[in-house]
Amino acid sequence: ENQIYAMYADSGKTSPQEQILTLEGDLEKARAANRPLPPGFQAHLGYLYFQTGRLDQAIAAFETEKLLFPESRPYMDRLISQARR
Repeated sequence: ENQIYAMYADSGKTSPQEQILTLEGDLEKARAANRPLPPGFQAHLGYLYFQTGRLDQAIAAFETEKLLFPESRPYMDRLISQARR
């Protein structure tokens, strides 16, 4: 939540690439501790990948969000469709 807030409140201070590195680090920590990720985590990571042109990784993150949180399926499907264009 703090990172998403900072992205919008302090736009320009933290690049998408810096945010990706932070989130990837958090992802590794969660996996190492066998802890679940919160809803929206993979979606936000996918959005950042999308912003930086890493479309395959964006789609993979959106697919993961969809698997973890089935209620996100309609929105994730729309984002996946946009990333494939």
